[in-house]
Amino acid sequence: MRRQDLKSHPQSLTPPPSPIDYAAQISPPGHPLKWDNRSPDRELPPLGPTETRPAAAAQPCECDAMNRQTTLANYKKNEVPRDWWVVDATDQILGRLSVKIARILMGKTKPEYTPHHDAGDFVVVVNCEKVRVTGQKLEQKHHERFTGHPSGRKLESWGQVLENKPEELIREAVRRMLPKNKLARQQLSKLKIYVGADHPHQAQQPQTLEL
Repeated sequence: MRRQDLKSHPQSLTPPPSPIDYAAQISPPGHPLKWDNRSPDRELPPLGPTETRPAAAAQPCECDAMNRQTTLANYKKNEVPRDWWVVDATDQILGRLSVKIARILMGKTKPEYTPHHDAGDFVVVVNCEKVRVTGQKLEQKHHERFTGHPSGRKLESWGQVLENKPEELIREAVRRMLPKNKLARQQLSKLKIYVGADHPHQAQQPQTLEL
């Protein structure tokens, strides 16, 4: 700024205001600033005539030092421990049965469940023709598929599917409860559905699962 400008504007010669002492505003006189709840040697401010100080915090217990890390299924593809389960679909409601089967296929019943890893078990469903459907779903709901040719749309009621291909009714219900990706197709391959009480997986020694 030029000299004549300084003469015409004397207020520009005034020194800048002193910086604000925020420490004095935060900590009043007599209250040291190093008061910190996390500091073991903190100096607490004096109490008023009607104030009370809470009791000292208890010593940390052993549970605070426990490992809280999440366990992931970091197995190789052929080294994942899998169990075989047998589920009897007799008088089981279709939706409730399917959601429980889907949880087992995804591995959500295991502590090492990992969303991007297939850690689920095998499920064998027997007596699939005896599954139960509530309400009027057998007549009102339909199963739709396409052959890939012109006019290849096929529409069947749930009653027709349950009579002709009952295993497809359970498989489709479980498929829609899985994620829509490649991993879900791999998980769905572990579902074995059979008509009647017999199945060809006795060599795997499957365990009976009551749902």
